[in-house]
Amino acid sequence: MDSKKRWKSLAFKVQHLRLELEYREEYLRQLETSFNQQLTKLDIEDVEQETSQPLIGVVTVPPPEPSGETQSATPAMGPDDLKKLWRTIAVKCHPDKTRNDAHKTELYKEAESAWRTGSVDRLYHIALALGIEPLDQSNESLSIMTGISNSLEIQIQQIEKSVLWIWGNASPEDKNKIIDLYLKNRGKKRKNK
Repeated sequence: MDSKKRWKSLAFKVQHLRLELEYREEYLRQLETSFNQQLTKLDIEDVEQETSQPLIGVVTVPPPEPSGETQSATPAMGPDDLKKLWRTIAVKCHPDKTRNDAHKTELYKEAESAWRTGSVDRLYHIALALGIEPLDQSNESLSIMTGISNSLEIQIQQIEKSVLWIWGNASPEDKNKIIDLYLKNRGKKRKNK
């Protein structure tokens, strides 16, 4: 596969992974709300705390590792190339040139933000949507896009391995076991157990 096609494929993969991550984060927030609602319904009492291992990540997922997107993406294209791509996008979708077309105005705002933060993949994705060819498809750029993709995949995996995610997708019986383990770890138990 030539570098242009590979870059295009990676840009769309990154966009897809961002949407998947956004979905999972939203679902995780819903699970956290449900988990906390379940806890408030329980009649709980304190118990003598045994020495136990901390239960890590029960209610929250560890913060995602930074993708390195803004730091490492800029050097691959170089500031001049980024600026050229940004200007090419601006010419095609600036509100003054598109008679305030809402879709293109939104693309313009997103591209401006991407240019300021040095987000090559976002800027490139917008360029693709507008039919603008990329300025740089070097191996270094492909490597950076692959790194961004890998980082997003890791963040998604971290969410899916969290106890809260597992609780949300468990059977009712297993959900109760997870809640009991959570309470035990905090020196509490259900009164009626």
